[in-house]
Amino acid sequence: MKTTIEKAKQFAKDNYESGFDVYVECYGKEEWEEEAKDDSGKELTWPQLKAKMKEYVSVREEMRSNYW
Repeated sequence: MKTTIEKAKQFAKDNYESGFDVYVECYGKEEWEEEAKDDSGKELTWPQLKAKMKEYVSVREEMRSNYW
């Protein structure tokens, strides 16, 4: 899981200005470990985690555009 989380952290840093700042600024070890699992507790692959992150950012940005 560590490699997947490290890839996710780097992806968030690389895409900071595209809405992924929330991961850089707000996620600690526990949050990353939780984010890197599915609802049943199974570890996600890097492509699965990346898709999950993109979905969250998409929803977050949509909310921002509607309310701010």
